[in-house]
Amino acid sequence: MTIASLIARVDAALAEPAVTPASPAEVRAAAERRLALAGELRARLEAGEESATVDGALRVYDLLVQLLDAGWADAVAVADTAVDRALREEAEVHLRRFAEATTAVGLSRPVYDRVAAVDVAEAPEDVRLMLERTLDGFRASGVDRDAFIRERLAALQAELTAVALVFDRNGNEGRREVIAGAGELAGLPVDVVAFADEEGHFSGGFLGSRSAIGDLTEAEIEAVAARIVEKVAKATGGTLRG
Repeated sequence: MTIASLIARVDAALAEPAVTPASPAEVRAAAERRLALAGELRARLEAGEESATVDGALRVYDLLVQLLDAGWADAVAVADTAVDRALREEAEVHLRRFAEATTAVGLSRPVYDRVAAVDVAEAPEDVRLMLERTLDGFRASGVDRDAFIRERLAALQAELTAVALVFDRNGNEGRREVIAGAGELAGLPVDVVAFADEEGHFSGGFLGSRSAIGDLTEAEIEAVAARIVEKVAKATGGTLRG
């Protein structure tokens, strides 16, 4: 398979919308497509199928990173913003899988060796810097340690991901009351400010995280607008006219 065809396949996978899924099955299908292609690219690097050139191994590694980063980011968006709990839970499953796949690539000695073998002597300065930073990242991840240490690092990273998921879930689903002065709400999403009462009481997690990415339903937008009109009218002692 040519590099051009690989690029086309990755571009197609990245072009598929994955942050506003209609069902858990759609979340799962999008993740499976990206993880399968990422696995294929990793296997090509580990098998040494790509030439040790900028347009060979380094380009394939870059495509691999793009897939994993995009998959992880889309899963985070759904886990953090979907109204349907089933969607959030499905996204969390795949968020964990993308994190594990990223860790596995970072600790893969064959991938590291293939990327490290790329000749950048005649490459532009930005490409040389990219490779230098990439190899530094591999070594910081522990790729040059023995197998036992790499396995332990992977296990620790999996534990960190699990803890982070619990932390995020508690934040997304929590309904604790937060009290803040009016000035402290400045800069927050409009629905957070709208649904805080006059004393600054706000039951966190209602709409704010989704309004930040423009993912409110029509009914929610109308509720926010109505609440803003109500607060303005109360503050001015009159009605808001169009």
